[in-house]
Amino acid sequence: MYKVFYYMNIFKKEKSYSKQKIKINLIKQWIFYIFAFLLIVVYLSYSINKYRHLDRDTLRVFALLTLGFLSGILSLWFLKLINNFFSKTDTEINKARKGNEGEKLTYLNLVKFLGNNYKIYKNFKIPNRKFDIDFLIVGPKGLIVIEVKNSSNSYIFTEKEARRIKGEGYSRKTTLLFGNCDPRVKLINHCKSLNHYLYSLGLVGFRIKKALLFINGNISINDKSGVYIINGISKLREYIEGLNYDDRFTAEFCETVNRSLIDKI
Repeated sequence: MYKVFYYMNIFKKEKSYSKQKIKINLIKQWIFYIFAFLLIVVYLSYSINKYRHLDRDTLRVFALLTLGFLSGILSLWFLKLINNFFSKTDTEINKARKGNEGEKLTYLNLVKFLGNNYKIYKNFKIPNRKFDIDFLIVGPKGLIVIEVKNSSNSYIFTEKEARRIKGEGYSRKTTLLFGNCDPRVKLINHCKSLNHYLYSLGLVGFRIKKALLFINGNISINDKSGVYIINGISKLREYIEGLNYDDRFTAEFCETVNRSLIDKI
């Protein structure tokens, strides 16, 4: 359905030069496909009408030529599918690699300034959930959840909206993020799931402190952001040190929490 609406709007005039170029080249591709299809139809009609009384060998040659022409068109289409597939998977691989690099950098920074009285759970997995939590920290300042974003994109946050900005100049593209595509909503939902899980372990009565860490610091925050946003890896220590201590999280209670979590991992 999305593609139908996309191609219905293909002739709509765009202000963006880049979008105009995309549409022009899409039109060229479709003109080529239509022209090739019409050429095949005309060629087949002509061959059938003119050479229907020829011997089998001649007709076989024409059939092979026709099949070769059709195979060439199909090969171009198939190669395009392959190229799109690898382009998409390469994008996903690069995205995952950047995410992994961001998590490694965050972990190295955390272990530098957190003492032995803190326990760091990297990629904490809640049972029966498809996602993981990048960092769950247990220590004197309570439970801290940190989600890491390592992206070259820029983000703009307001109280009710989140926008992702890709590229610059003519290739600049702004996307309004909804639901779990908004990293704030995703973090809040993950923490809700974590709260339910902790409740099942008998760990109740405390608030999870949560923050989004954008490694590159390319963030703009207008008004309230809904969750705490760490704008750059250099601000991570400042965030942790600025948190208040939680009187409930004594060394003994931290040990109890860690034992409960480790037993279920």
